[in-house]
Amino acid sequence: MSIRTFPSFNQAIASKNCVGFLLLLSALQVLAQAPPVGSPGLKPAAITVNTPTTITVTSRIVTPNVIPGSVNVQLLNSQGKVQSTLGLLHDDGVAPDLVAGDGVYSGSIVLNEAQLQPVSIRISAAVKGALRRIFSVPVSIDVLPPGIPTLPEAPDISQVTTDPATGNQIIGNEVLVCFLASTSIATIVSDADLIGGSIVGRFSGLGSCYQFGLPVGSTGATVDAAIAVLKARSEVVSAEADSVITTSAGPCYTCGTSAFLALRLDSAQTISLGAGTMVAILDTGIAPAYVLANHRIIPGPDELLGGIVSADYNGHGTFVAGVVSATAPDANIYVERVS
Repeated sequence: MSIRTFPSFNQAIASKNCVGFLLLLSALQVLAQAPPVGSPGLKPAAITVNTPTTITVTSRIVTPNVIPGSVNVQLLNSQGKVQSTLGLLHDDGVAPDLVAGDGVYSGSIVLNEAQLQPVSIRISAAVKGALRRIFSVPVSIDVLPPGIPTLPEAPDISQVTTDPATGNQIIGNEVLVCFLASTSIATIVSDADLIGGSIVGRFSGLGSCYQFGLPVGSTGATVDAAIAVLKARSEVVSAEADSVITTSAGPCYTCGTSAFLALRLDSAQTISLGAGTMVAILDTGIAPAYVLANHRIIPGPDELLGGIVSADYNGHGTFVAGVVSATAPDANIYVERVS
């Protein structure tokens, strides 16, 4: 399984030893402090310029008495004013919404932007008995040049090699890099060229974070040298290898890196590795290579094409399965494709 971790992202992860009542109390406090309209989730969170793209939008709304049919997606201009309404979100269990009445509103919008500049959207909803609508915080959708990927790429597990500096196993033809938000695409492409690589994937939901691909057959020393070059660049926030360790459930990628340590999984896994539990992932499917690599993955139905899940057409489902496998390597993982 493969999970990507970046120090800039890991800093946002709180590591707490809360159990029982304390965990429940913390959850209730989070809910009490939650904004009335949750920040929109986007899939994908970036698009290609001059290319019509369908984006699935979701938002959790905790405010009661939301008027059905009033939840919409608003396109904002550069001054933050509403430019147009892009579509509606529903909580009715009809695709792309998964469960009716769970407070998560979902819908699809289509964007086709002619300019290489981010697009800002927000969610708006009307509430019974209230004169004013309620809103989410605005979020940006990046508009990228042709040839720049908008989604992550699954790692090539045939390229596993040894990092001579640490002795750890890593993916030999890949470096994971995060940039300052102000960094231009031209600079990012130039940085990839500096290490003899290219941009092969992008983690749009994490900000300006990319996968740089190196030539097939690259060694651990090559990866370390590339990381050193990138870390010397002022626009680079973080650069690291895609690390690999072996667990009882098979390959587990980036365990032992910064996210693993921030979550204190080394301590948590002395208590439980997830044996006897089943984790259901309703997402974009699962890459066949990971089904073969992990005997605990159980492919379920493909709700879009029929039959059993046999592929991942987006990469996100495989990514989530990697996170689960790293966190609870002895847990069974049941996968359905719903998007």
